[in-house]
Amino acid sequence: ESCFIEDAASCDRLRRKEIAEEYGITSMTFVPFAGGVLELGISQGPETADWSEAPELPEIPTSALRQGFDEEGASYSILWQQDEDEYFSAVADYVLPERRRAFRNRRGDDETFVARSKGFKLRVDPLRRLWGRPFVVADARTDASLNRQEIAREFDVGQITFTPCAGGYLEMGSTPV
Repeated sequence: ESCFIEDAASCDRLRRKEIAEEYGITSMTFVPFAGGVLELGISQGPETADWSEAPELPEIPTSALRQGFDEEGASYSILWQQDEDEYFSAVADYVLPERRRAFRNRRGDDETFVARSKGFKLRVDPLRRLWGRPFVVADARTDASLNRQEIAREFDVGQITFTPCAGGYLEMGSTPV
């Protein structure tokens, strides 16, 4: 069962309320997910959401995530959901912690392919959407159908797999360090 905490810093049931207050976390929600718990939160500030109730969460394709990370060696994932038009926006993402650390050590900043990708819209060819099957971009650095070639080159992203899911696509790929 999901749990929503509107004011994390003053919630006596939350053992980490002091940490929430220290880092400016205002609201949190906990959702059962893949044998564990998915924890989401928002912080204070002008560029954050305002939750008065648990947010609507997209359906997360757990079997595709497992396959991508466990069997195909993915190092990141992005969940794209369709906007009102033919474009998709990033609504959730994940980068393996060891990959994030490696980039920080190599680059000296917290930039990742995923972080930079969130500023883009994804366009999926209507015919591909009709097929409803996964598709692969063999080399993101050179594929003209991908609008993120420049950052794919910067982060050395090669193959990307797109798997259709409820309302969008799950993108998974690997970035060597």
